[in-house]
Amino acid sequence: MKICISLLALVVTLQLVSSSNAGKVERLVGGNVVESHITQFPYEVSVRRRFCDACAYEHYCSGTILSSKVVITARSCLQDAVPQRTQVVASTSKRSASAQDGQVYLVEGFVEHKHADIALIHLALELVFNELSIVPVTLATELPTKGTKALVAGWGQLSEFEANFDDGLKAVEVPIMDLTECRKAYFWTEVKDWEFCAGYLQGGVDACQGDAGSPLMMDDQMVGIVSWGYGCARRGNPGVYTNVVLLREWIDQNSNIFIDFL
Repeated sequence: MKICISLLALVVTLQLVSSSNAGKVERLVGGNVVESHITQFPYEVSVRRRFCDACAYEHYCSGTILSSKVVITARSCLQDAVPQRTQVVASTSKRSASAQDGQVYLVEGFVEHKHADIALIHLALELVFNELSIVPVTLATELPTKGTKALVAGWGQLSEFEANFDDGLKAVEVPIMDLTECRKAYFWTEVKDWEFCAGYLQGGVDACQGDAGSPLMMDDQMVGIVSWGYGCARRGNPGVYTNVVLLREWIDQNSNIFIDFL
């Protein structure tokens, strides 16, 4: 476990590619991508960062409301981030939402898993829940099964090779893949035990840059977190997700950690 309370931020690349995972891209494109509204995904939030004191906050990743003070996201979304330059925006369908369009929350600190692509963002103030647009997610207790359709929503790029963003929340349906099949697709790298694939081997439907941290939902329960993949919607390279069912114990153990700042 890593608790982040550092005071400096470093500029990171848009694609969040680490030296150990060169070519992997945190990544909704292709297929039947549909315009969505936050009332359909009231547990989803925009995680925003700025890279200098004079810089504006920009959408960087998505996150999911776990409780009134905790948001769950991908650890890669917080690479080199500091709480003082990170904020969470809830109750909005817009990527560019301001305080007038959504509810902005400052961040108290992070708790990051040592190995898995999962992290918890602890908020400085409690979220104000409502029935329409700010609701905590329900975590799944059963592992996703092959062929089951799941739903993912986000504010990421609409294509891999162009920084083409739509301001609205988008959603797409993807099938869960068998882990063996997933590992065959990524034979040249390692798919961890706590990861799984979702998507189509023929490509065409996937998450993309800016979608990392988004929840993968099945039967109104969160089963995964958008983590990485090779490109976006490429043939033979489905999206890889962090399995929240297998990491439930870690989530429960770290959801109530209090971080005291000077």
